[in-house]
Amino acid sequence: MIAQIPPILLVDDDPEILVALQRTLRTSPWTTDTAASAEEALTRLQAQEYSVVLADYRMPNMDGVELLTIVRDRWPDVERLLITAHADTDTLERGINNAGINRFVRKPWDRRVLLTLLEQAVAHASLRR
Repeated sequence: MIAQIPPILLVDDDPEILVALQRTLRTSPWTTDTAASAEEALTRLQAQEYSVVLADYRMPNMDGVELLTIVRDRWPDVERLLITAHADTDTLERGINNAGINRFVRKPWDRRVLLTLLEQAVAHASLRR
C-alpha cells in the first residue's frame, strides 16, 4: 500500500497569487492548502502534516525566511521553498543559512520549473519520513 502524500502548503499574502499557484498545481498529483499569512501557516502546520511549504518572501509581520526558519526548527521533515519577485543576495543567503530552504522560485514562475521543483521537494520529504 502506498502512503498518502501530505499536502503542500502555499503561503502568500496576495490572494491572486494563491489562486494562480493553485491553478498551476491543479493537474499535479498533490493536494494543496493555502495560508494568507505566516501566522495562518503556523496554525495550519500545528493542526496538520505537510510535505512542503512554499512561502512568499515579502509578507507583513513575518517574512517568508522567518516563517521557514520556524518550520525548519519545529517540523524539520517539511521541505521549504521560498518564492518571491524581489530576491537579492542577502535574502537568498538568509533563506539558505537561516531557514535551510532547498530551492528558490522567482515570480513570475515557469509552470514546468515550479512543478519540477515541487516534485523534487515532495520526494525529499517522503524520504525523510
